[in-house]
Amino acid sequence: MRRRGTPPKRYGTPTCAPEPQAVDPASGFKVPLRNLVRQWDNDLIDYRFVDKRNPQDFVRGVRDDMSLPYARPEQPDVFVDPLNPVNPDDF
Repeated sequence: MRRRGTPPKRYGTPTCAPEPQAVDPASGFKVPLRNLVRQWDNDLIDYRFVDKRNPQDFVRGVRDDMSLPYARPEQPDVFVDPLNPVNPDDF
């Protein structure tokens, strides 16, 4: 029982209607659902913990030309004759 002269405890909004709550994945706190905003990675985060997107996320790579300016043709393969074995002195 409450004493005379003390106001009743009010939960939620000033109209005493219950307010939907959600758990914020960034902080782990239970916060009002109206405080959640959608972040750039599509998560619902409390507006106090929203991260700005890093400018490096928008950088696009440039293709690199890997061709050689003065390329020599590939030398033909040299095979060892099975009739003439290779000796260590041949190297």
